[in-house]
Amino acid sequence: MRVIFFKSNYHKAGGIETLLKSVFGRIDTTRFELKTIVMTHVPDEPLSFIEPEFLKQNPDHLELIPWNGFKSLPDAVKITRKVIDKFQPDVLYTHDMRSNLLVFCVSFLSKTPWVAHIHGWLGKSAGLRTWFFEWVDRKLIRKAQTVLVGSNALRHRIKTECGVDDVRLIPNAIDTGYFNKSTDWDRNFRETLFPGFEGVIVGSVGRLHLVKGGHIFVEAFAKILKTNPDVRCIIMGEGPEEENLKQQARDLGVEAYILFPGFVEDMRPYIYALDIFMLCSLAESLPLALLEGICMGKPAVGSDVGDVSCVLDFGKEDLIVPAGDVEGFYRALKNLIDKPDLRKRYGQLSREKVEAEYSIDSAVNRIQEILTEYKGSKK
Repeated sequence: MRVIFFKSNYHKAGGIETLLKSVFGRIDTTRFELKTIVMTHVPDEPLSFIEPEFLKQNPDHLELIPWNGFKSLPDAVKITRKVIDKFQPDVLYTHDMRSNLLVFCVSFLSKTPWVAHIHGWLGKSAGLRTWFFEWVDRKLIRKAQTVLVGSNALRHRIKTECGVDDVRLIPNAIDTGYFNKSTDWDRNFRETLFPGFEGVIVGSVGRLHLVKGGHIFVEAFAKILKTNPDVRCIIMGEGPEEENLKQQARDLGVEAYILFPGFVEDMRPYIYALDIFMLCSLAESLPLALLEGICMGKPAVGSDVGDVSCVLDFGKEDLIVPAGDVEGFYRALKNLIDKPDLRKRYGQLSREKVEAEYSIDSAVNRIQEILTEYKGSKK
């Protein structure tokens, strides 16, 4: 059967891009003939979710659509209609608000079924602009035949707020082999981060946006240093809050104890160097960063948002903290710092949980099953 993927391109990969890269590498091309429409600001910019080797082997796979805001929509619709008329897909499969908007408009002119995959919404805590676009997205997906979601929390929200009947759960997932903690990382890497340091390192991975709660992490870490001075911190990522977080660290007098490496193409050596993984988000669906961290055997403390408590259900009393609760994060972090045996136990349970329930292979199989339901169903 024939499927057209729709996705906007961002020059640096985030959670969605990492997930889709794994999906593209596993789709059964003997069963599915694929084409991808990419909406991009920069036509020659490398794609963040498709391996170059895949494009070399499939030179006709890609259709780039220039995107410079909503003014580009009419031309994007024309190009997409031509691609659909020529390719004759069985189903259209979208992955973000821009592609949902494009397919929503095309759907008035095409009878091709539409499957929308919603990976997560952040809400008002991410700012009014983001909230507005997510509000628009909730309206758009009502026209989709099926909506796929990455968490139970998001599934419940879409069913209650959007009036969509067919909402299917495909838990966000990762390539567990890629994040295998047994990979032979350079054990000296930790020494390069904090030379001569032999204490506990805590850290986080993610876009440095207000909704990700970096300010909560920095404040909790500052409290930890007062009782446990032999602790250091790594905050990986970049974003609009980066300078604010650095200033907060200076104001709290902990700048010398926190490392901000910025955007990291391969975060695995950094995660490997951690003793405890932190997720202080104010809103999430099912964060891939959390799955990646605990897949490498790191115990994690996380906010009680989205499906985080489902992932860490084996240690809720120690690992789950109400969103925004600085004191709660301080207590949970101190508990793990003071109890190395508990860290080891939760690290092992974490890895077992990811391997059993959040494998990318299971997710891809489920996606393929759902797409296959639309084979030959074009009206």
